[in-house]
Amino acid sequence: MKQKLLFFAFLCNVVMAQSQFQISTLNLTTNDLVYDANTNRLFASIPSSNGSNGNSIGIINPDTQVLLNTVFIGSEPTVLAISDNGEYIYAGFASSGTIRRFNVVNQTADIQFPLGNDSSTGAFFAEDIEVMPGQSSTIAVSRKNIGFSPRHEGVVIFDNDVMRAITTQDHTGSNKIEFKDNTSLFGYNNESTEFGLRRLAVNAGGVTQVSVSQNILTGFGIDFFYANNNVYGTDGKVVNVTSTPFVAGQFSNVSGPGLYDSALNLVCYVSASASGNMSFKMFNPNTYLVQETVPITQAFGTPKSIVQCGNGCWAF
Repeated sequence: MKQKLLFFAFLCNVVMAQSQFQISTLNLTTNDLVYDANTNRLFASIPSSNGSNGNSIGIINPDTQVLLNTVFIGSEPTVLAISDNGEYIYAGFASSGTIRRFNVVNQTADIQFPLGNDSSTGAFFAEDIEVMPGQSSTIAVSRKNIGFSPRHEGVVIFDNDVMRAITTQDHTGSNKIEFKDNTSLFGYNNESTEFGLRRLAVNAGGVTQVSVSQNILTGFGIDFFYANNNVYGTDGKVVNVTSTPFVAGQFSNVSGPGLYDSALNLVCYVSASASGNMSFKMFNPNTYLVQETVPITQAFGTPKSIVQCGNGCWAF
């Protein structure tokens, strides 16, 4: 069976790079992607620059690469997060300090709520959103201000549209976050040279910072994902977080978003060089050696996100 690579955001006319990969394209401007295995659908945040169907959640069939429908969600949607049961998608926005929930089953926009504000820096916006494992109505949000440095405004927990009272500090904190389980988060400061990898505890009162390990992950703008007691940076660095974090390995020549493919037991990245040349790479998570590289010769740019869209299917 051929494996599929799907490309979005004006990455057109991509040809098959290796015979075992079927590469398909869809001409669609997107800011983020999530996938629901229950419906076998990709969901994209579509900005106004896409045209008449902008400011929406787009529903895509990954098998046919067809945009099936768009549902208005709000002005300039950016980051998305989907619950593990596929019930809800949460969207942040570039134009307002709010989050809007999308009901996947009904394909309708749901509740909308503000993220707070400060008298000096103004409204808070969503920099990152994560849905709590096993709790589709509970999310963690890394907040930011617009136009000030530092931008970080703390991590908060929402149950539906109600914010828990205890939040983490602003200024230096967790710009990017990932749930480990429903009682703990990892966070990373990617906007100052403190470069702290953080452990955050979540309880009924809210979220608190437990520890900081500096300069384990390093780099401005770095994001990460979590799987099997490892934090994987978008620079290819692998950090073991079983106890005190330490660098366990490095995937070579990686710069871009990634994911852990549990079916294949491989770590996958869509990587881009400084000149914009892109490739899809698959690595052994134990040896850190590359298992497959698919050069993308007719598409250039900087990939924003990657999701798995079924077994042997990835979209970015």
